[in-house]
Amino acid sequence: MGRKSSIDERRDRLHETNCFDVWLAGLNKKVQKKVIDFLKKVKFDQYPISERQTGVDSIIESALIEQPDFDQPEQLTFQIENNVLDFIDNISNILYASA
Repeated sequence: MGRKSSIDERRDRLHETNCFDVWLAGLNKKVQKKVIDFLKKVKFDQYPISERQTGVDSIIESALIEQPDFDQPEQLTFQIENNVLDFIDNISNILYASA
């Protein structure tokens, strides 16, 4: 069997840690490099920026919920939705402010 993809590794992490993540990813490695270089240039520090290396598909990875309560599915859904929207706002603000 071949090497696990980054997505498979993240899925395994969810099952091991019960953590939900959100990613910013590029369409391809060229876009990934361009965005990583840009974020470093503007000294973006709201989230850790991924290092470009083989097997890394993300530009930014952030934990949405580190200890989800699956016994409260409505509350969990609300938390995930709000945290995703916050992530989108934070990323959008830096991209639009620098455009």
